Amino acid sequence: MKKLGTSLIIAASLGVAFGVSNINTHASAATWHKGTPTVLRGKYRTAFKSVKPYYFRSYLHITTYKLQFWQNEYSHSKKYVSSANVFGINGKAKYRKLKAGLYEIRGNAYVDQTQTWYVKRYSHNRVRLTYTKSFAGQEYYQKY
Repeated sequence: MKKLGTSLIIAASLGVAFGVSNINTHASAATWHKGTPTVLRGKYRTAFKSVKPYYFRSYLHITTYKLQFWQNEYSHSKKYVSSANVFGINGKAKYRKLKAGLYEIRGNAYVDQTQTWYVKRYSHNRVRLTYTKSFAGQEYYQKY
């Protein structure tokens, strides 16, 4: 009986040791993925900002491989006047998730150089965009 108990304990400890050694560790945060995050894709815009005599509104479009943003100028009656140049990532985007809701997106810019942008997701329709990890003072973009 004592041999049976000892062999069961040895077998159980070997099973536990084998099972623990096969457990995968968590996914690395430094893993780069192709494209842009699916949860961020869509069209966003900021609220109107008044700078007399005009109003301004910024736009952000995130597609599978592009991150584009620009600013439009509107008259006092909020009729479209002009648009600024489009900036952002023009193609070959890749991203990695830094922490919950924070993504680093890197890719080719319109001026043929690599750019890095950080996007923080606050909800399914509210994000902030910046080129540094500090989001203080940045405007919120809302989905439309």
